[in-house]
Amino acid sequence: MAQTSSNQTSSGGVAQQFKSGADRVGEGAAQIGEGIKQGAIMTWDAIKAAAAAAAAKFDGSQSPANPSQSTVPSTQQSQ
Repeated sequence: MAQTSSNQTSSGGVAQQFKSGADRVGEGAAQIGEGIKQGAIMTWDAIKAAAAAAAAKFDGSQSPANPSQSTVPSTQQSQ
């Protein structure tokens, strides 16, 4: 009997370790998912900004989205 109860305690500890490990894997997966989500949002924002900039560059008949921006090309070149 002593050996049987010892085996039950040991298997219970192993089960707890597996549960703990599974919980950690789940938390890691959630963090990865959140990172992917944030990356997708940032990528989409960058694509929208690039598309707006390209449209503004090629569409000279429209005024810029921001009235404080000038459509006159700058004569200064940055170095």
